[in-house]
Amino acid sequence: SANQAIASGTDVTFSGIPSGVKVIFINLSKVSLNSTGDIEIQLGDAGGIETSSYTSQSMKIISGSNPSGGNSYGAFHIKLGDDGLLLTGQIILTLKEAATNMWVLSHTLYGSTAQTIVGTGQKPLSAEITQFTIYATASNTFDGVGAFSISYQ
Repeated sequence: SANQAIASGTDVTFSGIPSGVKVIFINLSKVSLNSTGDIEIQLGDAGGIETSSYTSQSMKIISGSNPSGGNSYGAFHIKLGDDGLLLTGQIILTLKEAATNMWVLSHTLYGSTAQTIVGTGQKPLSAEITQFTIYATASNTFDGVGAFSISYQ
């Protein structure tokens, strides 16, 4: 497992994922963006980060309000849409099918203003996973608050 503190910046990459990994847990502890963007995740193999063939949907639920959502075909999408959220929760990547390197993602996060963010998606990789990148959308940055930690099986 590995911990990655969040410096200000647009992305964080986890590399060196060992061969044979079937499950990756990404834990967020009070991660925050500087403005109203979302977060996306792209997977990669030895050939680099892949930017297409994702199917992904994410929904933000606020008590007393209509849910809002977002999707993406270029990454796994995590809908935020508010600045100042301190995100805590878990993102899980599971190898669904080794023959096609098909990965499934699910996420359940809590935003510090009583928001629940849930979603899922899938992505076939061209080879075995070795890395992934988490980044802020719409020219936003991580604001130096919180941390990611990962573990795998």
